[in-house]
Formats: sequence, structure tokens, C-alpha cells
Amino acid sequence: MRAAVDRRHPLASRIISWTAIATLLIGLAVFIPLLVQRISEIEWVAENIGTFVSPINLPGWLNGTLLVAGIFAALERALTIRSHCLIDADTWWLD
Repeated sequence: MRAAVDRRHPLASRIISWTAIATLLIGLAVFIPLLVQRISEIEWVAENIGTFVSPINLPGWLNGTLLVAGIFAALERALTIRSHCLIDADTWWLD
């Protein structure tokens, strides 16, 4: 179905793809500091390494919305035949 949309509406397909890529990158930018904060709250890590406070504090509803949007964006990327060097598993930096 995703390939059919790409054939029939290439501009809309590109917009969907770029929106999915942006959503995934924003999700990474938000959730990686939150994950590091959660890991630093583990007692052993806090005692031996220290704690980290995420500079990004979003309300719960926005975190949930971003999570759901990220799931849909990942699904869109998985259904797309094309790949993107920033998101997909290409090793573009090794070429």
C-alpha cells in the first residue's frame, strides 16, 4: 500500500517520508536525555557515576503523543521501500 501511494502521489509520499524522519529525530532528541536521566537514577549508577538531569521536561501528554507519533513514523519508514541515510541502517559515514 505504501508503494502504491509513492507511485500515485510522489510529492505526498515525500512529505510523509520527511515528516516521519523529522518525527523520529525529534523523538531521539527528546527521549535519549530522558533515558540517560532514568539510568542515572539507579542507585549504583548514581553513587559511582553521578546523576543527570534532563534539560528537556515535557508534559506527560506531549511525551505520550511523541511516543505514538514515533511508533507511526517508524512503521512508515519500515513500510517504505526507499531508505534514508540518517535513519535507516545504512553505513553512509563509512563509505
